Amino acid sequence: MRRASLVLSLALGATWLQAWSLLDLSRRPKLALRKLGAAALPGLFRAERLDALRAHFGDVDERRFKFGDLRTQRSAVHLPFREPFSSFPLLGEGAELHPLLSGYLGPDFVLESALVITVDGQTPAQNAHTDTEDEGSVSVHIPLQPLTAKFAPLSFCLGTHTDVELLDRAAEQVRRWRCKNESPTEARQRIAAGNSVRREAITILWNDEMPLLESVDLKIGRRSARVAKVRHGSLEVGDEITGVNEMSFATWHRVQRQIPELQEAISLQILRAPDARDLPPAPDLLVGAPLGVGDAVIYDSRTIHWGMANQEFEPRQVLYLNFMSSSFQGYSPDGDAIADASPECLLARSSFREKLSTLKTLQRAG
Repeated sequence: MRRASLVLSLALGATWLQAWSLLDLSRRPKLALRKLGAAALPGLFRAERLDALRAHFGDVDERRFKFGDLRTQRSAVHLPFREPFSSFPLLGEGAELHPLLSGYLGPDFVLESALVITVDGQTPAQNAHTDTEDEGSVSVHIPLQPLTAKFAPLSFCLGTHTDVELLDRAAEQVRRWRCKNESPTEARQRIAAGNSVRREAITILWNDEMPLLESVDLKIGRRSARVAKVRHGSLEVGDEITGVNEMSFATWHRVQRQIPELQEAISLQILRAPDARDLPPAPDLLVGAPLGVGDAVIYDSRTIHWGMANQEFEPRQVLYLNFMSSSFQGYSPDGDAIADASPECLLARSSFREKLSTLKTLQRAG
């Protein structure tokens, strides 16, 4: 990966930051996790260890270890507590995760789950979401295959872990824009195509010498018409004309030829998206790729994120280690999965949690 010139420690004071790379977030992971809600951890595990884990994962009975229901052709399976899974170093090859998790979650942090999420080939992206709105939970995202931007990596809206109401305030913008850093031109094009935010109802009084149908090109539907081109007047590309005077657009369109006055002095009911320049700025985007086998990304579960599309034909598999504070009181990202898990799955989860407790004891003793 090309080394960026951006110095993390100097830029973290901004409210909204510029575009970030994984390399930027690997320089000072403790600071990045706290300020941005995500950090990159290159070389956290040995690639050969993860290759072996993936090879043996093919023998796991997914029905017995199913761990929750995911959308968009994604499945979650908890690891069974047997080799080679049971010897997996939950805190990294050299326990590098221990100080990071202790500092972020407190020394008594616990393992919530250890699972593999598989994304089918040729699968669309998820909607932007958070795993919880409550403080004290993180996930470690560990690809079992090299991840490129076309192989369903995660994307993150950096800094949103401290603004848990953002999706409530601006759900349309965040979910549809997916926090993409668009130029004003790109945003207006998206709006013109009708793929942006909730539109506002407005009224335009058309009192012009040039009749409406001569002033614009319309894409006419069954009940309304969308403006495709403007030659004259106050309409804008992307406007949807829903009504004319007291009539629906469809009714007006049928009768306007017989009544010429209906094209010259009329009241148009319009649905119009707001100008991109009037929308709140989208949070800055981090695409979690490229990642090699052995690299990882850790993120606060409150951070807005989503799985990107898998444009490849091969399924994509990622190991997730989910941790939380022992005093966590909120909605657990794994709460529903735990409630519906099989007894065998819950036993494996309990064994992994006990293993983490042992590893932490060894770290304190060392």
